Amino acid sequence: MSLCAVRRNWQKSRAENENAADADTRHFSTAGRNGRSLPRGGALLSSRGISCGVALFLHSIGWGLTLRSRLLRAACPTGIPLNKWEKDLAGLRCEDEWDRKVFDLTQQKSPAPVFLVSEDLRHQVRYWKNRRNDCAHFKTNEIDHSHVESFWHFIFSNMGKFVPNGSAAALLNEIALHFDQDVTPPNTPLDPIIERIPHCVEREELSNFFNDMAAGGSIAVIRFRPSSGHQSSQSCF
Repeated sequence: MSLCAVRRNWQKSRAENENAADADTRHFSTAGRNGRSLPRGGALLSSRGISCGVALFLHSIGWGLTLRSRLLRAACPTGIPLNKWEKDLAGLRCEDEWDRKVFDLTQQKSPAPVFLVSEDLRHQVRYWKNRRNDCAHFKTNEIDHSHVESFWHFIFSNMGKFVPNGSAAALLNEIALHFDQDVTPPNTPLDPIIERIPHCVEREELSNFFNDMAAGGSIAVIRFRPSSGHQSSQSCF
């Protein structure tokens, strides 16, 4: 099921269960005033809690499967030994291990990061993993619609940033950052990035790559040389 389908189903369920949820909340409130103890995770047992908890859990699985797919299609990221990457891929293919492996790779910084993201984003991934665990293990933290909406916005704000280091998409991000003067000092050489294009982009995809680069406002060009296949230079695109 796609993330969009999960969201549509959750919104429908949320609307249908609103009245039932209010009734459950009144029941729990009355039980508390009468001194009867509620079961562990009782807040999640209301109609609203189940709906929101399931929605957040499914959103999280969809997020993880998307990253898994990107990783399985990626070449060995820059700076990571090939034998380690092959072990990572084996973990990603294992149905009992892929979820933990995806999370570990979002957090990895040594010997090199798989995802070129900020420490703040890594922290946010950890936060949402913990909220997903609240849903899966019926922990005491209440999950409501605000969590689902927040996670939805997190996904769509940051999904494009989680591309494997060394992939064409990651290279486009690096080029965009290179031309962002708030990030990269003026006159910083572009050549080290340009030289990696032949290793990150298939030759038949170069045209699409340059179109994407131009659409992003980047200025660069590749000059072809038959003897070696590619040769880079800085110029106007």
